[in-house]
Amino acid sequence: MNEPETTPPEARLNPFRCFDRGFLLESILVALGIVAVAFAVKSQPRGTPIKIAAAALESIAFGWIVARSVLSVRRLDELQQRIHLIAIATSFAATGVVLVALDFFAKAGAAWRPGGAETWIGMVAVWWISVVVLNRRYR
Repeated sequence: MNEPETTPPEARLNPFRCFDRGFLLESILVALGIVAVAFAVKSQPRGTPIKIAAAALESIAFGWIVARSVLSVRRLDELQQRIHLIAIATSFAATGVVLVALDFFAKAGAAWRPGGAETWIGMVAVWWISVVVLNRRYR
């Protein structure tokens, strides 16, 4: 996918340009929706149908944003797509190593086990850092 000649060179160097204002607004709205659903069912006992339905709705909403973020990368040129692919692989591998190490330490009584939110935040952070580092490497 070639970019039009009217695209400024500095925009072509931005590896996150596929995440435009529309995507960011959608992400914020979905995140607020997830928080609103969680807050609405907070007083419900665990295991009730309403709480389970809320968890399903939150999971679908979160999955939507994850899928949208990965699909947004398709709008980038081949080099930027490759950078994101390597960054995602790096993030996957680093997260796996950290989770297994923390599990070993937790079984030994010396660490805590992170939940899904902490794990996801860590993966996204490693992905972002990897994209920045790789993008500088290919300049």
